[in-house]
Amino acid sequence: MMGVGAIRKDVKTMILSGVAGLVAGACSMAIGELVFVYSLYDIEMAQMKRKVTTENMGAEELDAEKEKLPNPWLAAGASAFSFVVGALVPLLGAI
Repeated sequence: MMGVGAIRKDVKTMILSGVAGLVAGACSMAIGELVFVYSLYDIEMAQMKRKVTTENMGAEELDAEKEKLPNPWLAAGASAFSFVVGALVPLLGAI
């Protein structure tokens, strides 16, 4: 937004660039968080499956352990939301 504002004094162009940055940043943060938490989830599931075979855990115990794992989609949504909230500050200043 600052670079566009230095070149063009048009408010609409500045706001458009701010919204584009907001969307791109929120998507980038959400995808990064999704990949990170999903890989963590995958590792934890593999460890649980090993634990089930060695300790003869029941299906109910396995389901209880699965409930404790983080949800990758929820983490991605929270990351995108927090980025949007932070990116609104310069956008509100431009408006």
